[in-house]
Amino acid sequence: MSTATALLRTINTDVYDADDNPGGLDGPSGMEVNLVKGFGAMADAAEEAADAADEAVATAGASGFSWRCAFASATADADPGAGVVRLDAATASAATQLFADLADAAGADLTALLDSLDDSTNAVKGHLRLQHRTDATKWLLFTVSGVAAAVGYRKVAVAHVGGSAAMPFANADPLTVSFVRAGDVGATGSLSGGNLTGSLNDTAVTIASAATTDIGAAAGNAVRVTGTTTITALGTAQNGALRRVTFAGALTLTHNAASLILPGGANLTAAAGDVAWFESLGGGNWRCVDYLSAAAMPMLKTGGQFSGPVQGKAAVTLTDAATIAVDFSLGNSFKVTLGGNRTLGFPSNVTAEQAGTFYIYQDGTGSRTLAFASGYVTAGGLSTLVITSTAGACTAIDYVAETTGRVHLSARKDVKA
Repeated sequence: MSTATALLRTINTDVYDADDNPGGLDGPSGMEVNLVKGFGAMADAAEEAADAADEAVATAGASGFSWRCAFASATADADPGAGVVRLDAATASAATQLFADLADAAGADLTALLDSLDDSTNAVKGHLRLQHRTDATKWLLFTVSGVAAAVGYRKVAVAHVGGSAAMPFANADPLTVSFVRAGDVGATGSLSGGNLTGSLNDTAVTIASAATTDIGAAAGNAVRVTGTTTITALGTAQNGALRRVTFAGALTLTHNAASLILPGGANLTAAAGDVAWFESLGGGNWRCVDYLSAAAMPMLKTGGQFSGPVQGKAAVTLTDAATIAVDFSLGNSFKVTLGGNRTLGFPSNVTAEQAGTFYIYQDGTGSRTLAFASGYVTAGGLSTLVITSTAGACTAIDYVAETTGRVHLSARKDVKA
């Protein structure tokens, strides 16, 4: 640069006539020679400065860097060659990988810089721009999601964002590749109590009913389900997530003891306007924790009267076995036909003050006996509670749960018309 400056200074201070400038315009030391030399030297100096700037940027590695290279139109997964990059597809929008040699156009080692492309803890590690070095109208932009090592080059996982054309570069085009790093994922915050100073409003989401009606993926907690398709699953959400679901049409919810737990352990027929609250148990499992029928009876005022009969749920049929299992969460009344001498197991899911009836039937043989598990009590002791032995006879045993571990029994024998 100093040589160019000196030559130009000579031109600017000389008097350009034949007497004072013996070289004239085109002589050995004349204006033309100095001018050509001066601008040639300046061009060389400018190129050297640009190369130095590129090298300085490429070695910075703070929030981004860039390097010079050439583009190759081949798409094979292989080392593209010294100072070369290429994509894995001829059309930029279809590219999923960029293959970059470990050296730039000047031979500088890029290994550490290329390996740092995926240092961000974000899913999107940053943005990679391919710019034609002599034609600013030609460019491509990609996001970066990872880097894989290969012998002599790196495989950069990319996703197309945009560009000036489907493929703006030809084979051997000179490029400048620039990378801007994304910031790391911030720390996860948490609430530790406090009061809201304003309303917290749910976003209402509408989903069409399907075998798997994915309320777990809904963008809000208030979900409106349309259609009449039977529902057998509700998708996946984190354990403890809640959804309020309003049904726009009549459909069936299919009970599953693990993945779709419904009240009463039975399928549920929803009507238009019904509302259900579901809690995620994690792993695609849900429990209906509350259900409001659109046709439900309004709450009674104190001292009011029912305007019609209150109907209970039909008796739950128990499975006959040596020890008969009972689950009080399934209903209030239960029935079973004895096929041998049996023991009535103490119920699970007992709620204090729950009351109901066991209907115990003899089979066609009769003379079956029924013992009672620990936790049942009756007046005079359980030995006094003997069921009717006649074939086909029914003994009705009423119960009231005093506590979760103590259930009172009283029997009405040989119940018949």
